[in-house]
Amino acid sequence: YYVKEALACANAQLLNPLHLTQDEETKETRLKELSSLMIACIMGNMKTVKHLINEARERLTQEQFDTFANIKVCREMGGNNALLYACSSSNSNYHLVDYLIAEGADPDSMNDYAVNCLLIATKKEQWMMLSLLLDNGVDIGFVDRNGCNALHIASAAGFSDIVEMILLYWSRQKTAAAL
Repeated sequence: YYVKEALACANAQLLNPLHLTQDEETKETRLKELSSLMIACIMGNMKTVKHLINEARERLTQEQFDTFANIKVCREMGGNNALLYACSSSNSNYHLVDYLIAEGADPDSMNDYAVNCLLIATKKEQWMMLSLLLDNGVDIGFVDRNGCNALHIASAAGFSDIVEMILLYWSRQKTAAAL
């Protein structure tokens, strides 16, 4: 509700320059607090996410829109973006993640703890989400700060279906690269 109210105001800005900061370590532009898009993703609210994306498409340049879709929150809050929040929320939603990726969210983006959507989906044993990410070209070899990739995590957790899915995907990648 408050998101629609904020957007109705004449001075509402989707990327308010007063809320932007430059990360000292990475030099990335980040938000000082959660954006409306991030909050909608945490809540799994597809209707609000679509509304915000449509508003952003109308109001922002392409460069600003790309920033809007992929911007991270400040380092103190973990450096997540809307897609990472959508994947990690208790309401994680296949259709919401699919929509965000189709709208330009980077499936390979990671937070400040070296966690990406692939690792989140693996830890949560969400094989449909994994399939979606793999179909969208996510880096299957991505490793976290401990040097673990999705295969390590799935194996350690005993997720045999996910282990099989990852191994099949890897073998298809290697076969395609060899041709």
